[in-house]
Amino acid sequence: MFGALAFLYQHWLTGNSKISKSRVIDHVSLAIEAQANVNSTPDPTR
Repeated sequence: MFGALAFLYQHWLTGNSKISKSRVIDHVSLAIEAQANVNSTPDPTR
């Protein structure tokens, strides 16, 4: 996932993309948030 996001960012950074800066930031943020499955509930099996 991070490789794909890095590729997207690199493509945007070189000026080869018509996507706005704010849209790139929003997309990257949402993609990372979607993958972050944080659960602080103790696992009773451990």
